[in-house]
Amino acid sequence: MDFDDNLTSPSAVDDEYSRAMDKLNATLERASSTRGSFGSRVGPVNVPSAPPPQDIYYNGGASCNGSVSSSIRGDQSVPFVPDDYDAEYDPRDQLPSIEEVRTSIAVETAPLSGRQRRVGGRRHGAKEEIESRRSSRNRWMIAFVVLVASLIGIIIGLAIGFRGGEEYEHLKEEAEANLSPPTSEPLPNPPAPSTPTRIPAQKQKEPTSEPTVKPGPSPTDEPSRLEEVQQWLIDEEIALPTDFDDESSSQYKASKWIADDDKARIPLPQNIGENSVEFLERYVMGVFHYAFGSRWDKKFLFSTPTSVCNWNYKTQVDETEFLLGVACNRDDSIVSIHIPSNNLKGSLIRELGFLSSLSYLALNHNALSGSLPTQLEELTALTYLALHYNQITGTLPQFIGNFENLRVLGLGENKLEGSIPTQWNSLTNLKTFGLDDNSIEGDLSVLGSLKKLERVYFGNNKFDGSVNIVNWGELTQLQELDLVENNLNGTVPASLFDLPHLQVLSLGKNWLAGELPSNIPSSSPLKYLSLHQNSIENAIPTSMGNLVNLTHLDLSGNSFTGAITHQFGTLVNLNYLFLSNNPGLKRGGIPQFLSKLTKLKDLSLAETRRVAAIPETLFENLKDLTLLDLSNNELSGPIPSQLGDLPELSYLLVHRNPDLDGEVPTSVQNLGELAILMIDQTGIKGNLNILCDRYPRKIEVMGADCSFQNDTSSDIVACSCCQVCCGDLDDDLQPIGANCHDEIYFGQLDPMWENSYARKEYQFDGEMFEDVELLADESGENEDDEGDNLGATPIGKNDTLGAGEDFGDPDDLGVP
Repeated sequence: MDFDDNLTSPSAVDDEYSRAMDKLNATLERASSTRGSFGSRVGPVNVPSAPPPQDIYYNGGASCNGSVSSSIRGDQSVPFVPDDYDAEYDPRDQLPSIEEVRTSIAVETAPLSGRQRRVGGRRHGAKEEIESRRSSRNRWMIAFVVLVASLIGIIIGLAIGFRGGEEYEHLKEEAEANLSPPTSEPLPNPPAPSTPTRIPAQKQKEPTSEPTVKPGPSPTDEPSRLEEVQQWLIDEEIALPTDFDDESSSQYKASKWIADDDKARIPLPQNIGENSVEFLERYVMGVFHYAFGSRWDKKFLFSTPTSVCNWNYKTQVDETEFLLGVACNRDDSIVSIHIPSNNLKGSLIRELGFLSSLSYLALNHNALSGSLPTQLEELTALTYLALHYNQITGTLPQFIGNFENLRVLGLGENKLEGSIPTQWNSLTNLKTFGLDDNSIEGDLSVLGSLKKLERVYFGNNKFDGSVNIVNWGELTQLQELDLVENNLNGTVPASLFDLPHLQVLSLGKNWLAGELPSNIPSSSPLKYLSLHQNSIENAIPTSMGNLVNLTHLDLSGNSFTGAITHQFGTLVNLNYLFLSNNPGLKRGGIPQFLSKLTKLKDLSLAETRRVAAIPETLFENLKDLTLLDLSNNELSGPIPSQLGDLPELSYLLVHRNPDLDGEVPTSVQNLGELAILMIDQTGIKGNLNILCDRYPRKIEVMGADCSFQNDTSSDIVACSCCQVCCGDLDDDLQPIGANCHDEIYFGQLDPMWENSYARKEYQFDGEMFEDVELLADESGENEDDEGDNLGATPIGKNDTLGAGEDFGDPDDLGVP
């Protein structure tokens, strides 16, 4: 259809106007399809990656190509409208309406008036010119409308595309900033109406296949599992941020293990609660493992994928079966960590305080150091705490007084100092109290508040004050009391002999004075009594013979007077009898009643003013004798040959008896266990070379009035292997080697032949394992096939409590 002809038809004008508006609407709708609908501010939309719209032409008018779409193409969320966009503005409102167009065309095409016709009549041919001019004007008007509409569409599209590109770049910069380390300045919020919520790593959805364009690091990247684990530990106040600064720290190693290396792959809890116990306890035991070195004697399945409740194996002590390592209750919460004698090195970790169900902690006989961390105060369920035989330093913490359920406390053989806090008076359920071999000072008053005490080990400290500050008669459950080597004064309390269960009483190496109670009851169950190296005086009471259960009696190093009473003959269970270093005793011979004590192993009568000859009958019944010390007396005559009939004799000390004479009996070569022989400062002669090259055991120390030159003159003992020889003189007539009269020298040798009392240092209490024992009965998975018990808590100890009895067999405990 010819365009010029349409100008004279009103319907055609309407059609052309409608077609032009349709084109404009199509253009605007294409532009708005990438941004949402005009007049509404909506949230971010996902712009599809679509091909640009086709070029729009209208009668040679301007085109609108795909620049708008291509400028915002990609899978990005961008705001729909610029911030300055007016929601009420519509560009179509600027176009002339159809009524205006019709009016304009009607004016141009109206019939000529008479005047116009006359003029026209006078001007021949003017009609065609007017018709042409009208047609041209109309054509340009419609073209102008279309051009304006096209230009408006282009401007709108370009504005939207340019603004969208700016918003996209802005969001991209913000996303990259969010992935970079945090700065002191807060990042601006994106212009979106709401802040996106981070999805937990385990619930993050996989990205869709579209779009394929990935412009650098995505703002939705999640932190690594190690970072999540460490952040959780910090947020829940289990760890400090500084714990993870050093990659060599036990906390960092444990977090990395549980995050990346642990095959168990325990899920990260949302917060502290019941579902977090497994994760928390696994982390704590991971820190435990890394904190105490890598040279453990037993590994206990630590850091394996199994539950921490299986990091153990079975053992047995005194017919009680339990688990060494880590043990749990029926709720799978850790209740016991029992790892003695396993070469643990390092400081106690504060993380143990998070094991709220822990009731048994035994890490004795290791190399732990440092002070007790304050976080252990959270372990209010503890009933058994054994940390003895370590290198722990510092003072006794007050918080232990809050452990009201505590029944066994073993902190002996460490480097602790200070006094016992008054808060410890609250430990009213305590049965075993061990602080021996530290530097603890103060008095003993705390013991008076602990009525359930059964065993007290305070030896080798700096306790002072009177031993009578405690009303011992109220501690009716007391079985063992060790206060050896302190600075205590007063007299030996008579009430101690009345206690119905007391079996061990060691008060040696103090400043006790006065005399012993005269009325020791026969009902006393005492088996071990050591009062050595005090200043106790007067006669030994005859009622001492009432202690018929005694296996160890040490009264040496005091100021006793009077005779050695024959009542000692009733103590037929004695293994060890030490009366030495009591120079005030009445002068006399070796008592004949000693031959009745057939269980004797150690007998010391040194420096007790013994005179006359050594009875030959003394050794007929003492076949178990291992130590015979008769030194520093006034004995005379020869050494009886019957000494050679004592197969267990290891220490023979008869030196400093100037009147002993005769030759060394040849029967001494039958003493296969002989380790120390001292016969110097006597009149004994002969040849000791027969003892120098014997097999299987050589003599460790041998002293005599001899010659290194093997002089065999009648006044010299021949001894090529003696360590102490008093016969050789140098050019200045001074003894070669050690001086045989040097008290310091012999003082250094004394510990070699003084047996020490071995006891069960912290008496094992099977009640501690009531819950754990059940688990051991049900589980045989980790049973120890090697039979190595690694020292369940009660372990034999060599502690100089006098000279000693093996009170209770340490071998029963499975550890030397």
